[in-house]
Amino acid sequence: MDYFVNKNSQLTGIHKIHKETCTRMPNKCNKIHLGKFYTDYAAKDEARKYYANSGYCSYCCKDNKPERY
Repeated sequence: MDYFVNKNSQLTGIHKIHKETCTRMPNKCNKIHLGKFYTDYAAKDEARKYYANSGYCSYCCKDNKPERY
């Protein structure tokens, strides 16, 4: 599945990672395509190359625990 990271951070400073099917996907100009990954964890490793404070979207990456930063 394709994953993306939001260029804009949340108020907490976390850049959210989204799956391609997410209904909360940011606009095209506000996201970076991370690539295709089999797991959310692999996508997060890639997202952290862009933003150290990357976290999972609570809507499309529900299997992961919420970030605590």
